[in-house]
Amino acid sequence: MNEASGRMWDRWSSEPPRWFYRFDTFYRPLGPERNLLASYRMWHQAEKGRKSTAVSAPTSWRDAAERWQWAERAEAWDVGMRLERLKEEDEARRRNRERRIALLNAVMARASDALLRLQADEAKWSDVMAAIRLAVQELRHEYGDDVTTVKVETTEMIPEWMAAVARMDDVQLEGVIRNMELVA
Repeated sequence: MNEASGRMWDRWSSEPPRWFYRFDTFYRPLGPERNLLASYRMWHQAEKGRKSTAVSAPTSWRDAAERWQWAERAEAWDVGMRLERLKEEDEARRRNRERRIALLNAVMARASDALLRLQADEAKWSDVMAAIRLAVQELRHEYGDDVTTVKVETTEMIPEWMAAVARMDDVQLEGVIRNMELVA
């Protein structure tokens, strides 16, 4: 293992640069299906400018690969790259989730404003209520709550009246709307 980086696939202090170059450039990049003969043939083509007719890697290559643990190091590199990719994917999912939550909170805020400013004679109550329901349902989903059984809890981000409205079923909402129309 490379003492400085702690990564098995980096050049070892006692490893000759020539053999590390061959490992790093021609063996390791072949991926999980790599083999010594294929890497030797790639090297031969690159260095000599012609295809190799070898049916097996030369003894010097086999000895170097064994001495410098090419198979183990290349597999460690594969695992390291997979883990790095998974971390990047997790980070992207986290950022996307934060954006979705911010967007849903913005929908809730806009729906709240619309509900406060809504005039009974020009009301599109169903649109406002649909937006609120959708935002609440999606926020529940984002936070991992069971959408069918969890009640909306009041937080600083959701006004109490909005939480109460979000808990109402369709019949209750229609009743509230009718009462508001009577008052207006």
